[in-house]
Amino acid sequence: MTENAIDLPAFLDDLPTPTRLLALGEPMHGSEDVLRARNAVIEDLVLRAGYRSIAVESDFHAAPLVDEYIRGGDVDLERALAEGFSHVFVHTREATRELLRWLREVNRTLEVPVRFYGFDGPMEMAAAPGPRAYLLRLHAALAGIDDRVPSSAEEIERLAGPDERWTEERAMYEAERSVGRTAEADRLRLIADDLCAVLDASAPRLAPSPDAWFHVLADARTAVGLLRYHAMMATDGPERLSRLIAQRDAMMADNLVAIEEREAPRGGTVVLAHNRHLQRELSGMRMGPHQLWWYGGGAVAEALLGGGYRFVAMDVGAAPAHGLGVPAPGTVEGELYRAQGPNAFLHRGSDLALRLRGTATRPDRDAHGAYFPLEAEHLAEADGVLFLKEVRA
Repeated sequence: MTENAIDLPAFLDDLPTPTRLLALGEPMHGSEDVLRARNAVIEDLVLRAGYRSIAVESDFHAAPLVDEYIRGGDVDLERALAEGFSHVFVHTREATRELLRWLREVNRTLEVPVRFYGFDGPMEMAAAPGPRAYLLRLHAALAGIDDRVPSSAEEIERLAGPDERWTEERAMYEAERSVGRTAEADRLRLIADDLCAVLDASAPRLAPSPDAWFHVLADARTAVGLLRYHAMMATDGPERLSRLIAQRDAMMADNLVAIEEREAPRGGTVVLAHNRHLQRELSGMRMGPHQLWWYGGGAVAEALLGGGYRFVAMDVGAAPAHGLGVPAPGTVEGELYRAQGPNAFLHRGSDLALRLRGTATRPDRDAHGAYFPLEAEHLAEADGVLFLKEVRA
């Protein structure tokens, strides 16, 4: 293996069953070196392993603009970056520009082009939008084929009210500021349920148009998911923040399953997000005084799919620009840092679990608190670990 050469296609070929979703986790957001390692993996998967779709940690409903760009549409790259990604601080990096340019170029040569998706809900955690746009699109799609659709666009508009009611940032920590348990929100939840019932009953009329069916189902999922999210936000209690992040990841999982089902005839899908959203074990993090525990979208998607999910965690050794020095001996990262030759190396998770059994968890964190070290007791739950010895800004 040459320096920075990661033969993930060969790694996957050695596994006993086919891969349906390949989840490549990031140890933290914002590193150009991490993103360029990601780019190299994607290029390899597209050119050598027939992968034809990419799903990233970004709003499902914003990503079609990026997809239009990489498939040769009349979309400016800067507009695709600014409007096609919801978590701009994560994705608007030079490495992402390089990836999108490459995808646009390579799609000109491919008989089956690569598609681009977001698989997140339209939120980070705070300031989640209301369900208005998704309910209105769902209602319009159903009204176009059935004149007995419940409610009306006017009622949905009236009940939703001003967007600012929903996006109040302080509601994240103050349940009484949320509108999620108001009479209007409760009525919207009933309307959403009624519309979903009509959608199910209308499947024979809508499903023969696969693209329209795919997007109307997404609107229904998002409307229901957001109304649940806001109801949780309005409910006080010690598990409130854990329930919120779990709901976000449940929405991620539903989107991943829908993407996999759509893309299966065309080729594999590579999923890109923080390790915490993709790992199999229970995820945890602190938000101020609160300890949160939840299952990430990848773990939930694997349970829903019933197989074919692979998780490759990325990890780093030294990252000075992010506040991470050389990892101490006796830690997972410290042992990997001192053992390997190339700057980037792909390890099998089960092999590392045996080799690093009892190794300590790295104590230091990055400057932004977004880096989470690997834990020896969970290494076997990753199919692979892509370790980068040193990364820069």
